[in-house]
Amino acid sequence: MSDGEAEEDCLKRGSSCGVNSGWLNQILQHRTTAEIPNMTSSKPANAEALWDQLTKWGWAGPEFEQRIVQMLERLADPAYVGYHQGLEILGKCFGATVTRSTEPGAPDLVWSFPNDFHIAYEAKTEKKESGLLSKKDLQEAKGHPEWVRAHLCDDQVKAIVEVVVVAPSPSLHQICASFCWRAVLRRTRKSIDLGSPNSGKSPQNEGQV
Repeated sequence: MSDGEAEEDCLKRGSSCGVNSGWLNQILQHRTTAEIPNMTSSKPANAEALWDQLTKWGWAGPEFEQRIVQMLERLADPAYVGYHQGLEILGKCFGATVTRSTEPGAPDLVWSFPNDFHIAYEAKTEKKESGLLSKKDLQEAKGHPEWVRAHLCDDQVKAIVEVVVVAPSPSLHQICASFCWRAVLRRTRKSIDLGSPNSGKSPQNEGQV
């Protein structure tokens, strides 16, 4: 579908919802007779998947709202199974292809995009608010890029793989200070920089995400 066809399709769908239909029909009428400019910029890599997902969920009606409500409920669930389900729905909202695997070494969940960009998640949501992330937790997450490159990447060398560890608190056990690499910790709406390998950099709070 070309950009012009996509614009017309959006206007037709919007008009059929019954909100501001007259105004949308006027724009559609003008759009079909107007000269379409040459578009040189490429569309985002996730555009097609996002479009397909919205079409599947429906452009009008209650299903989209039900999906979002379900996503928020699952993301608020400290049990890892529910949290994984919430992350899966959230990933689809961004047009990602979502992979969940129980294979040894695999992340809990991976978002993959057509431009070979991948986000691997490790959920430690069942830890206590006062709990510290251990060296074992970080070692487990550190192996995820290798698994993603071997199983999901089109180009293992050029693909970009990020790791996100989700926990109630971004606090690390003291022994982790010497075991650092770049990662993001989520749950408390904060991220921390674990530094780069062998940098000796202490974890620093990066503030709001």
